[in-house]
Amino acid sequence: MASRAQQAEQTRARILETARALFAERGFYGVSTGQVSAALGMSKQGVLHYFSTKERLYGEVLRMVSTELEAALPDLGKPTQDSKRALIDTFVSMIPNNAKAIERTRLLVRELLDNRIRASESGVWYLSNFLARLVEMLRACEGWEEVAEAEAQTTIFQWLGAIEYSTISRPTLRGIYGEKGSANFWQVFAQRLERLIVADLASGATTRR
Repeated sequence: MASRAQQAEQTRARILETARALFAERGFYGVSTGQVSAALGMSKQGVLHYFSTKERLYGEVLRMVSTELEAALPDLGKPTQDSKRALIDTFVSMIPNNAKAIERTRLLVRELLDNRIRASESGVWYLSNFLARLVEMLRACEGWEEVAEAEAQTTIFQWLGAIEYSTISRPTLRGIYGEKGSANFWQVFAQRLERLIVADLASGATTRR
């Protein structure tokens, strides 16, 4: 039989998973604490016992997602051809291939869309370490060691943007192209993304620190 501490941790995990799915579907402003509690079949006060505000609950969801993303990144080494391969493989692996990964990407896109008002008030940016590590990976590639911060950031965001935009378009693409056409789309998309990154890396950085 689980201890009280274990039961509390299990309940906390259930709240986070349920909130994560709802935030991914509706965004921060489209979800209330009451809706989270209703989906769980528990009282609103029960949710607030673990997360005192919706903002704290949302922050913990973002922390969980950020931790997952960072855990998937490889360790950094000296600039080599392997560094380029690692960077390419990392981005290709970010193309969602299961429901959980799709949900995560939708959540990230929702965060970008919904953050206009909260941006001036937020004191913690949970995804900053993840993005910084991607910039480090880019700078570990030959020819990109001294790339300017802005160019490194925009290069990373262009690659991420291609993945995120296509991912949130999945239902529409499936409707337009059908199941078989949609499957072919994603196979070619992975190849095109790799070619895009290879071409960008080969072109070299245009601005230096």
